[in-house]
Amino acid sequence: MAYDQYGQSSNKAGTTAGYNWVKLSLNKFLTTEEIEPEKIILAIPLYTRLWTEDSNGDVIKNPTVSMKNIETVLPDNVQKTWDDELKQNYVEYTENRKYQKNVDRRYRFIKRKSFFNKRT
Repeated sequence: MAYDQYGQSSNKAGTTAGYNWVKLSLNKFLTTEEIEPEKIILAIPLYTRLWTEDSNGDVIKNPTVSMKNIETVLPDNVQKTWDDELKQNYVEYTENRKYQKNVDRRYRFIKRKSFFNKRT
């Protein structure tokens, strides 16, 4: 399972499955656990989380969003930044909402990379 690095119960905003975390997990199974590569099935997320934090940086909600729908929930003018360690784009923006002041929404999504054709 290569998802829920930072899941529903996380009190810290984070990625669903960063490249470095997935690679570390695969290496563990291949080397420490000595599992044969052909016996590994890698499940990847087709969703992300839209993290909302209060002014103190505490997570107040983190609903899932399907990867196919992510562009519909982001503002048009939001700038994506590539995180080379996670191999993901990262977006952060602030919205003024009626009952929440300057709520940060942090969103990370994975640029899909094939883990199947190479050993880490």
